[in-house]
Amino acid sequence: MSSGDTEIARTIGGDESNGSAWQNLQSTDYTDRETANATSSQQHDPDDPHDQTDYYEPPYPPTNLALLLERSETHARCVDAKAQGVAGHGFDIVPHEEAVDEDSDSEPPGEDTVREFWFGDDSTFQLGVDAQPATPSQVIENGWTDYESIGWLAIEVLANDMTGDPTGLAHLPAHTIRKRSDAPGFVQIDPDSNIIEGYFAPAGARYGDDQTFIDADDGTVGGSIADVDTPANELIVYRNYSALAPHYGTPDIIPAMETLAGDVAARTYNRRFFENDGVPRFAVIVEGGELTDAAWAELEEKFAELKDNDEAHRGVILEAVSGIKNSFEDAHDVSLRIEPLTVGVDEDASFTEYRRENEHDILKAHEVPPVVANRTERINRANADAQRRRFANETIRPKQEKFAAHLYRLIHQTMLDVDGWTIEFALQGGESEMRQAEINKLRIEGTAGVITVDEAREEVGKEPLGAPEGDLLVAELSQTGPAGGSGAPSSGSGEGGDVQAARRDQRAADLGYSLTDRADSDD
Repeated sequence: MSSGDTEIARTIGGDESNGSAWQNLQSTDYTDRETANATSSQQHDPDDPHDQTDYYEPPYPPTNLALLLERSETHARCVDAKAQGVAGHGFDIVPHEEAVDEDSDSEPPGEDTVREFWFGDDSTFQLGVDAQPATPSQVIENGWTDYESIGWLAIEVLANDMTGDPTGLAHLPAHTIRKRSDAPGFVQIDPDSNIIEGYFAPAGARYGDDQTFIDADDGTVGGSIADVDTPANELIVYRNYSALAPHYGTPDIIPAMETLAGDVAARTYNRRFFENDGVPRFAVIVEGGELTDAAWAELEEKFAELKDNDEAHRGVILEAVSGIKNSFEDAHDVSLRIEPLTVGVDEDASFTEYRRENEHDILKAHEVPPVVANRTERINRANADAQRRRFANETIRPKQEKFAAHLYRLIHQTMLDVDGWTIEFALQGGESEMRQAEINKLRIEGTAGVITVDEAREEVGKEPLGAPEGDLLVAELSQTGPAGGSGAPSSGSGEGGDVQAARRDQRAADLGYSLTDRADSDD
């Protein structure tokens, strides 16, 4: 058979006209979908172009990085788990460790100012171009989703139009933010056209002795508010450090990018196999002739029916004609055969293992354990709790502490002029409930009972009872009666003694331990 006889005459199934979706994702020219221009309090008209200002280009196309959340369920789950872990459980206002005076009972000043900013009735926290009302935690959690998926976050500081005082925060999609190279501050662009839509000042620029103001519309820089027509709001930009991206940062997934690409390719291969079903498994070979048009139609119909289990084993009749017309003898020298190419079992097994290893590498890049990503193979209750605890303590807690310190410096110290109070993010799963309860119990018992019931309830995170029960000393709960004896509480005599014993038992139960067990241990 000549080389010309081995050419593929026609393929069946599978439309490759759109090219590789993954190649589109990697291309900086990819504009297959619109990306909404998103800001809230200083929204600009996308159809109103501004003079182009130089800004630093990010190391990777931010829109493509954002699209990865839609291409990999493992990557999306890791990003969501870390964003929720850092900010999704809320935070509290606590005294800063450097402002606590152990020799004084008074608390540091400024608590009301800080609480008014974060939780006051006049505070404003927003999401999206339509300025949806949100909680502070929601704004930070959305920002942290950008941080983990794109490499940096952008949070706008909302300000009072008259006084310039900060009144709240708004989340801006990080993939629309660029750092200016010719002046301080940032620009927001339309990522589909790279047209600049607005300008922002860096956080803290308008405070202190060396003040900087930027015009929100044209980017003009001035040393006072009188130098600009529309003062731009300030932008908190927080980066995931990368030596190769000093102006932006990169997400944790970057080292596993090839792994993620391979996983997407494997998934695409599997999908195309089921779309084409039997096509890759065997070939129809015609020698000395060609299939008739009727045979082609029958063959294509057969391949389509292979996807239907009811028609999977129906036979097919193919008819071939000679490609040589000048010889009656040669006209009958036509052969047609169908040969299997592969049975597919080995590849299926290798692809399953390949995808499992890819998922492991993606989790490793994110420092997310399998149980957090909902992978439960070889997981039991003991090691599941250990994985969650390690994830909370070694992955989430450091991120919380660093970002809390960043907000403390920019918002509390610089904008609110408060040094004594900071924020503390709630950590979910850092300590098991049983272990924490035991710590609280030992802490209470270590006071020898010389604290009130309400103080003890505060230690275990319960609401106070109030007077008179809440003002009793814990030591009084272990007394057996008017005589003030020690040991397990007795029921006393008569109905009054039973009531007293019941009340003591209830108070002890509220504190989380049994007086009877404690008396037995003393014996």
